[in-house]
Amino acid sequence: MEQDELEWDLKNQELKLHTNFIDDCNKEVNAYGYVWSYDNEQPTVVENQGFVEIGQGNQLSSFDYSLTYGKGDIYVRAYVVYDENYVGYSSPAK
Repeated sequence: MEQDELEWDLKNQELKLHTNFIDDCNKEVNAYGYVWSYDNEQPTVVENQGFVEIGQGNQLSSFDYSLTYGKGDIYVRAYVVYDENYVGYSSPAK
């Protein structure tokens, strides 16, 4: 999974996220989305200050989301939950 094309809209305090799904590891995709934190550089589906589930299923090649944020740092990672509860993450973006 590769999180790219981050676009900051400072006027509207919005972060536009785009993630390309590269490999499903030959596993069924149960859910995918984004997690974020204001103080943890490696947010997870368990430890975060916000998350959104975008969808489910194997029929994806990319996904997008617009996140409204306040001032300061925000750390965002895309995630995919595979069968058997294996979770894959993108590299964090700040």
